[in-house]
Amino acid sequence: MKASDLKKRLTDQQAKAAYLLVLNDFEGGNQTQEEIAQEVGVSRRTLLEWRRKSDFIAYQGALSDQHLQAFRSRADKVLMDQVDKGFIKALDLYYTLLGRKITKTETTEVRQTSTYMSDDDIQAELEKLSKSIEG
Repeated sequence: MKASDLKKRLTDQQAKAAYLLVLNDFEGGNQTQEEIAQEVGVSRRTLLEWRRKSDFIAYQGALSDQHLQAFRSRADKVLMDQVDKGFIKALDLYYTLLGRKITKTETTEVRQTSTYMSDDDIQAELEKLSKSIEG
């Protein structure tokens, strides 16, 4: 679901709080929960209650995804630098992201059958082996 649709399920204060929390996380967490709650105009306890609600969590996640997209070109450049250096994991990720990596799995079925041998049969086989060794 899009962030704009999720935002409609929240109050203006909740939407602002979610935005400030995401921004704070991306900027290194310089603000405390108390400071964010004060900026929004609620108690820290209310903010904690909001953070447990599924709509709030979903909206916060959607905002985080949007914010993360802003760094996509930087991440792609780092990946390509690693590919240029020949790092196998980077190449693997590159082809996975392009959808060009095909993972093949081979399954082999092994069936084992056993034949029951009586003590007399085993003794007879041992005697045959002994004779063949003695030659």
